[in-house]
Amino acid sequence: DAPRDVLWLNASAFLARTAPMRATGGFDPRFFYAYEEPDLGLRLALEGWGCRVVPDAVAIHHVGSDIGRSHPDFVFHHIKNRIRMGLKCFSAGKLAWWIPVAMAHALVDSILHKPRRTRLRGLMWNIRNLPDTLRARRAAQARRQVPHATAFRLMAARWFPPTRLAGLRR
Repeated sequence: DAPRDVLWLNASAFLARTAPMRATGGFDPRFFYAYEEPDLGLRLALEGWGCRVVPDAVAIHHVGSDIGRSHPDFVFHHIKNRIRMGLKCFSAGKLAWWIPVAMAHALVDSILHKPRRTRLRGLMWNIRNLPDTLRARRAAQARRQVPHATAFRLMAARWFPPTRLAGLRR
């Protein structure tokens, strides 16, 4: 309803100041779809920058409004990027409990939901690319200016969105 600070926002269009984007390295080129905004928002927050939602701002984005099944490529990127984002941005303390939870979630998710092979491929991508992700982690953590708790103070308190898409996408 009003402008407010957030940890990140999911956006198809946004306006950003040049200095923070350059300071954090901008979007991670290893991301294609899903979690590129949380990754950037977390890195901005860890470096002491802010992110603000301004509801009165208008961006025109021409996309279809139909909701359909997620393409397997989107599922793959969603799985791989969720894990990569956490590995890069979370503090060591948070990783201690988050890694087992994220890995268990990815395995159970791949057992319960189609496309199973695609979900496992997203998980395996992270294992194969762990050295690159750890290099990105070292770079992100070296630029950290604020404690984890301070950076995450604006994160939503819930684990799941209020409206589940159940494998559908907009």
